[in-house]
Amino acid sequence: MSFAAGAATALININPIDDTLAEGSETVILTLGTGTGYTVGATNTATVTIADNEVLPVITIAATDGSAGETLTGQTANPGSFTLTRTGNTASTLTVNYTLSGTATKGTDYNNLTGTVSFAAGAATALININPIDDTLAEGSETVILTLGTGTGYTVGATNTATVTIADNEVLPVITIAATDGSAGETLTGQTANPGSFTLTRTGNTASTLTVNYTLSGTATKGTDYNNLTGTVSFAVGAATALININPIDDTLAEGSETVILTLGTGTGYTLGATKTGTVTLMDDEPYNLTFSTETIDEGQAVTFTLETRGTAGTEVPYTISGVNQFDISGTSLKGIFITDNNGMGQLTLNIADDLLTETDETLTLKLDNRSELVKVQIKDTSQTPVKTLKVNSLKQETNEGEEAVFVIQTQNIGTGTEIAYTLIGISEDDVVGGMLTGTAMIDKTGAAIIRVALNNDNLLEGTKL
Repeated sequence: MSFAAGAATALININPIDDTLAEGSETVILTLGTGTGYTVGATNTATVTIADNEVLPVITIAATDGSAGETLTGQTANPGSFTLTRTGNTASTLTVNYTLSGTATKGTDYNNLTGTVSFAAGAATALININPIDDTLAEGSETVILTLGTGTGYTVGATNTATVTIADNEVLPVITIAATDGSAGETLTGQTANPGSFTLTRTGNTASTLTVNYTLSGTATKGTDYNNLTGTVSFAVGAATALININPIDDTLAEGSETVILTLGTGTGYTLGATKTGTVTLMDDEPYNLTFSTETIDEGQAVTFTLETRGTAGTEVPYTISGVNQFDISGTSLKGIFITDNNGMGQLTLNIADDLLTETDETLTLKLDNRSELVKVQIKDTSQTPVKTLKVNSLKQETNEGEEAVFVIQTQNIGTGTEIAYTLIGISEDDVVGGMLTGTAMIDKTGAAIIRVALNNDNLLEGTKL
């Protein structure tokens, strides 16, 4: 451009050329160049923006086929698809950007898409196909999420994301669990370790690794009573089982036995079987001292058991009583819990029932559950069973045929309602109405029972019978 003689300024006009393209605003940037007879100042560039007079198209997306699936070679393919739609003038081509996410992997689980799609001139829609890639991995259903991105010559509408789900054609493995070593224990430094273990088993194809989730519970504390497990375990390629070891951490607390309960959790690429929980018991190695107030006790007396531990206050130590029944200890349960005080001690007092039964001496055993400590107390029977007596008398010394013979049974120390069996002798069945020579009589509250025997009148000359 040229400055006119005497002019301190020169003008360059930018005249936009109208078209039918929805291009959005565009810029013209003018930069001064070097030349002869002048130098270029600091402000050597300027911009003019050309506003477009066409309305930008609005781009939206829909999963027009949101269900795709892996298929074997030779089977009919099952692709999914996204459809992009633009508004306004379709006279020109238009390139739209997008991003991909979801649980499926581009290039591995489906075709390797570029991240851009073009509308053809005259087309209001553009198609993106999702073509699943078949593999041998049991992954379960996976998702492809397409999200529209910003770009030149368009704006993004409200519906800017959509999802296609790729169904797996492999059967998901079923995961089960077992406590293959359910008994672990604390050990001192230098002693042979005593870990426990859970074994997880999967069915089906083992060609790939598989990560399974789990949670831990129980009375033992992760990282304090046993190793700090992560909550996931992986099956190696080719392996149908995976092992989780429980390594007890030795301490100086007398805690008693504690439990580690492992429960399988849901996740990707597997389902859970019926057996989804297992338990490992951690045995404590701190000594307990279990004593009693007396080694021999009579019925009607009490015995106190004392548990001494090195545990903290509130430690619970379960126990079981055997050798007697619940009624022998005045209804107290045969199972219970010692709860230690601030000195690490717990006590239990049992009242021995004073019953009226004459029985042999009994041995009461109290044993700590899941431990070896136990004590035995001998219970002496103090009951004296009264002598039971029974006597039978006839109300009449003689009874004629056709009459009723009456016998009275007198008893001592035989309970009301007791049935006494009897047999008639000295006569035949023909002599008795009904023909029965045997029967029972019940003792009433006076300690007596009445037996009535109706005699037949047979008109035979037989003589007297006893």
